[in-house]
Amino acid sequence: MPPPEALRSARPTVVIDGETYPQVASGLRELAVSDSDAGLAHCSLTLENWGPRNGTPDYLYFDRRVFDFGKQLEIRVGDATLFRGRISAIEAAFEEGTPPGITVLAEDRLQSLRMARRTRVFEQMSDADVIRQIANDHGLQPEVNLSGDTHRVLAQVNETDLRFLRERARRGGFEIWVDDRTLHAAERSSRRGSPLTLTIGASLRSFRVVADLAHQVDTARVGGWDVSAKDALTGEAAASSLSSEGGGTRGADLISQALGARTEVVSHVFPATQSEADAIARAWLAARARRFVVAHGVAETTADLKVGTRIEIAEVGALFSGAYDLVGVTHRFDNRIGLRSDIALERAWIGDAS
Repeated sequence: MPPPEALRSARPTVVIDGETYPQVASGLRELAVSDSDAGLAHCSLTLENWGPRNGTPDYLYFDRRVFDFGKQLEIRVGDATLFRGRISAIEAAFEEGTPPGITVLAEDRLQSLRMARRTRVFEQMSDADVIRQIANDHGLQPEVNLSGDTHRVLAQVNETDLRFLRERARRGGFEIWVDDRTLHAAERSSRRGSPLTLTIGASLRSFRVVADLAHQVDTARVGGWDVSAKDALTGEAAASSLSSEGGGTRGADLISQALGARTEVVSHVFPATQSEADAIARAWLAARARRFVVAHGVAETTADLKVGTRIEIAEVGALFSGAYDLVGVTHRFDNRIGLRSDIALERAWIGDAS
């Protein structure tokens, strides 16, 4: 019996407001479903928009009965969902020698956060409290796995809710994403879940990887002002704080050995407590350290290729085999190649090739 992958349809299924449309799937020219560790997954599907309608040739989808603004669009491969979001844009294309086409664009539920711009103040609230309030503002169920101090004041000044949360996530070293109607917030280490193995020449079609010390540092330092004590404060994080990013030799350790010690002073942040300054320094150093090894590849499409997944890369040599974090994925389909997934990976270390 052929393996399960061979039995899977190479053409995705399109579901709109809960109804499956085989004619849409059969008319697909191109499909792209993209997500990254910044959140806000989006989908673009292009299909032919000319054919028989009520017995005469006509435009197939301009009546908005199938595609309309705000409708829920779901893309499935087999029984698994690659994307679920709401239609936000409809585009038409008329090219010489090609039948008219229509492109439908959709975004996940972070769309509503992106479109809400506000000025407001959060008082005596932690980041977890703020995330729960914003989730409730948008009718989302919060699923928050964070610890952290209570802030005296957090100001959202002429920012969208999404931009504001992204900035809180950058400072706090956590990530935000949605799964249907649930808004998640967690540190990357608690998001990873069960690892998925990709083997070059099998489930991994191609792979390019680079280890680069150009932007590595071994220490991050953050300055701030303690309002209560009326005194300057300094937060600092060293390479020794990167214990959760282990697995081999870290770039943050290699930089001092190979090129000399490097310290980065983080600007444009204004912590008000010592613990906040230390947290920002740790988060900044961890984000920089993870960019030491960056990889891009093309893999067989599976719904398990989700941002935040721990990926085990196999058979690429001791230096670069092993565990990576999946930080970006674009599932693609066209009639020439079929389904495949472009992936972006990163990690803080290289393996022992001796």
